[in-house]
Amino acid sequence: MRIRAVTNSVRLFLISVVIASGTGCMSLEHVRTLEDARVAYSQAAAKDNRAVLHHLTPVTDPTDPTDSITLDTEYDEEAHARSHANYAFIARTLAALNRTHWTDLKNDRLLGLSTTLQLLAEWKASFYARLLGSEAPTLLDLKARRDAAVRLLDEEDAVVFARDRFLLEAMDPLLRYDNAFLDAVEGARSGDLASPSANRPTTQEELLQRAASRDAMAPRVTAIVDQMAKAEMRLAELGLARSRRHLRSYVEAARFAMLSTAIRIVLWSKIGGAWSWDSGPRWDDWTESEATTALPLLRKRRAAFLGTRPKSNLSLPPFWKRTY
Repeated sequence: MRIRAVTNSVRLFLISVVIASGTGCMSLEHVRTLEDARVAYSQAAAKDNRAVLHHLTPVTDPTDPTDSITLDTEYDEEAHARSHANYAFIARTLAALNRTHWTDLKNDRLLGLSTTLQLLAEWKASFYARLLGSEAPTLLDLKARRDAAVRLLDEEDAVVFARDRFLLEAMDPLLRYDNAFLDAVEGARSGDLASPSANRPTTQEELLQRAASRDAMAPRVTAIVDQMAKAEMRLAELGLARSRRHLRSYVEAARFAMLSTAIRIVLWSKIGGAWSWDSGPRWDDWTESEATTALPLLRKRRAAFLGTRPKSNLSLPPFWKRTY
């Protein structure tokens, strides 16, 4: 299935923030319910993150321009369905909690956390639903919910701690990134996007067919990776993360996932470089100049990440060194 091909090849799932406890006393029912939801969300997010970082390490040969970019060996639809069910349950639990204990949460300075968690869970539930091909809120729906929640918190003069304020602000670039990912998935489902065969063409006619297919696909691929690069740039510009060490680590990991995915989509689609025919088939990679002209923002954002990336446990995979 094409959907399996694209998710196996580019593994676009985004790093999720793990929410540390901030509830303190656990003696009240609404506090216990919130803490249970926080734990459930953080466990689900941590599981997602392990999968993302594991699968962003390729097993392919970075020196071979014809080598397929693949990461994992299976598309686990059952696992995605379980993730959707978990996040949807958390979102429903928090929606009910916020309706019935709004004043209690506000008085205990927990309304910001509870509202942020609900929005995050709704976002992830929507993501997995759309990944599975089901009806779900769109990017604009989720952004409108976020905007309405922020206005209400401000009108109520509710306490919103720095981490939660950052996450509410970060939802805009994170949602834009996920929307670009889902565009790639939907393109794969429709057949508009497909990774060309890495096998050498055997005739000039086959070579011309590949060139035509690549040229038809290139505008959509370019638009998708451009949106991912814009999302990464907006996330990097959020100033609040610079003052919090754990937020800096999260932003770095999320930016790494965004840019790695965008690069891999380019390599997977093979819009960069082409087969040529003289005495036989030969692969000609993009030059640095051609790659920069075709994908200026992605190239700029990759350079910015490499130039500012602090020392961390993130090791750059070999495909970052490829010309694309």
